[in-house]
Amino acid sequence: MDWLAAARLHPIDQVFTRGSGDCAVVCDGFHKETFGFYLVIATLQAIFIHSNVRLKFGEAPLVNRNARIPHWHHSNDPEAYNKNFSGQLPLLDWIFGTAHMPKGKMPETYGTYDPVPTSYIKQMMYPFQPQEKLHTAGAGTSDYS
Repeated sequence: MDWLAAARLHPIDQVFTRGSGDCAVVCDGFHKETFGFYLVIATLQAIFIHSNVRLKFGEAPLVNRNARIPHWHHSNDPEAYNKNFSGQLPLLDWIFGTAHMPKGKMPETYGTYDPVPTSYIKQMMYPFQPQEKLHTAGAGTSDYS
């Protein structure tokens, strides 16, 4: 995983994620300069947390998302499945029991074991496929190649 992982986003996810956050900033009456500053900081933070760095912040991960948290979110280690969802405030993961950050350990592998389509359009449709189809499809089949 590297800093480019911050740019690999599904367009529908971005419509809802950015739309809700950006709408709140605009509706709260912030000036366009403040909004621009927020976008710059949010973008830099996304690049930082997905970068391949090993910085430790002690207990700060409860309020400051650091680079170890998304590494576990993107890991294909079964113990990390469905963990570390919070984009900005990891405290929410601790509250809802989805936090996963083993001490002194980093994931060894990333990604998914499911066969992921190679074409862009099929990748955009991938999240909407029935789970049974995803887990039973073999790599190289016509639906997923």
